[in-house]
Amino acid sequence: MALLFILTAVRIQAHPIPTLVVEAIFHPDRTCELKVNLDPRLFLHEVPSTLPPIPGSWWRDQSEADRAFNQDRARQYVASTLQFLFGTAQTQPSWTVQAIDSTLTTPLSPTSAEVHLLASCRVKPSADASDFKLTLARAAAVPVILLNSELDNPKVTPQSVYPGETSRAFPLPLKTTAAPEPAPITPSAPQNDSSTLWRLVLTCALLAGVAAVFWLTRR
Repeated sequence: MALLFILTAVRIQAHPIPTLVVEAIFHPDRTCELKVNLDPRLFLHEVPSTLPPIPGSWWRDQSEADRAFNQDRARQYVASTLQFLFGTAQTQPSWTVQAIDSTLTTPLSPTSAEVHLLASCRVKPSADASDFKLTLARAAAVPVILLNSELDNPKVTPQSVYPGETSRAFPLPLKTTAAPEPAPITPSAPQNDSSTLWRLVLTCALLAGVAAVFWLTRR
């Protein structure tokens, strides 16, 4: 019954509430891989929920110049909405932005129904940084789901962060002698393993609950 109430509350809106998901994946050499999965509605309109989900054709039909323009808008949105703290040092890295299938989180294809944009980068924290935190701007239109994890460890530490809040500290892993991972970052293809399925189910459940609570408290 509780789940039914949450889903019903979310659907009361004229359109589904846009989502913002951040993944912070820490590698053995302490490099942090950041991925920001954002709904384009978040920067296309001041009240994102007034727009319907953005179809894949919106991106596919754009010129290269228009795509570059919207990639810059996504970067500006991330820079103005999210603060990334490693220890006490704030960083705003250089983001690579690409269009993805909103459901599969794989590169946008001719059959993708809806599009999201994925901003990704790698950050090397300073040697004295002991933890990682994320702050969401007070003016943000939606909460953020933060998923912290370590590479090759199926355990994910999820948090919901509301506008104006800072996440709980996530301890950085101790440095090992393992070789660093290659630099390029691309959305990975869906994997048929239990950890990937669990991560997807967890994210969907958190998004539904957080979106419902956020909308109900703003009525």
